[in-house]
Parts: sequence; C-alpha cells; structure tokens
Amino acid sequence: MKNKVLVILAASATALGTAIFAAPAHAVDQNVQVSVSVDPVIYLRTFKNIDLRISQGELGGKDGDQIQEKTDGSTLITRTTPDALNSGAAGNNTSAEKTVKELFAVWGNSPTNIKVTVEPDATADMLSNSQTGTALRKAKMTVSEVTGDKEGPFNENGDPKVGGVKLKFQFYASNGTTEAKPTAGTYTGGILKVRAISNP
Repeated sequence: MKNKVLVILAASATALGTAIFAAPAHAVDQNVQVSVSVDPVIYLRTFKNIDLRISQGELGGKDGDQIQEKTDGSTLITRTTPDALNSGAAGNNTSAEKTVKELFAVWGNSPTNIKVTVEPDATADMLSNSQTGTALRKAKMTVSEVTGDKEGPFNENGDPKVGGVKLKFQFYASNGTTEAKPTAGTYTGGILKVRAISNP
C-alpha cells in the first residue's frame, strides 16, 4: 500500500511539472546582438641573403688596367704603380651606398594602412672582413631609405606592396671607430629586419 501511494504521488508531480513548463503564462522577446571577427593576415616575402659588390669606382677611384704597347719577348714590364692605385686615384672614400631595388613583397587582407620597415638588427649592424691585426676592417650598415610601395592600404586587386632599400656602409679600421678605406674582401655578419605592420 505504501508503494502504491509513492507511485501515485510521483506520477502527480510529473504531470504537474509538465503542465507548468508547457503552458507559460507570458512570452518574452529579447534581441541578441551578433558579431564576427576576421583575423588580419599578412604575408611577407623577402630574400634569405643579400650579396652586394662595391667597385673601386664607387669608392671614388679609377677602374681599369694599364697596357704596354708590345713586347719582343725581352721587354721588361713596367713596375710603376698603376694610376688606379695611386693616392687619391684609388679612391679615398670610406663609405659607399648600395641600392637593393626589390627587397620585399607584402600581401594582406587589411582594409586599413600597412607599413613596411627595414632596419639593421641592433646586434648585427657591423660587418667584418674576418681578418686579424691591422688587416681587419669593419663596415657599419645603416638604412638610408626604404623605397617603393612601403605604406598604405592594399588595393582590391590583391596586388602586393613591393619595395626596396638603400643601404650605406661606413668602413672602419680594426678598432671599429676610426674611419678607413676598405681593403678587398668579403664583409659578413650583417642582418636586416624586414617587418610589415598592420594599422600603424
């Protein structure tokens, strides 16, 4: 008898609960605002290495060789220093500037401005010819100008922003502070940072 009472009470409670939720007394409307964000995307393409050449002429000197007219087999070759290596003619410049016409291409989906910057790494702006003693020469690298399409919004055609850079190399003696004419050789160790910034 006790079990039957419990079953009846449980059934009544279930029926009563169903009736309450199925027949609300009022309806309430609420507007819910919805937004969605699209992440900005930037693609940067550049080179892994820049390999530049500075000629004697770019250092203010004269390029070229001197040629003697002829030899009968016994003529001695002239041993005077070529004009291109004479004081001044060899070039007294202790710096040179080189242009990299195209260094970067940037694509993106930002409707607002994007800016491309090129700067030497603060810890790798001094190149070296890897010699020792008085033969050691150093070259400090700076950016004179970032050229080309370096700032502004992307166009609707999806074209990239393409630009280059003008680099200046100031040469120093082994102490790294006294300006000096560079000696022949390859100067390495420089690093450039190319950065594309959205909404600068």
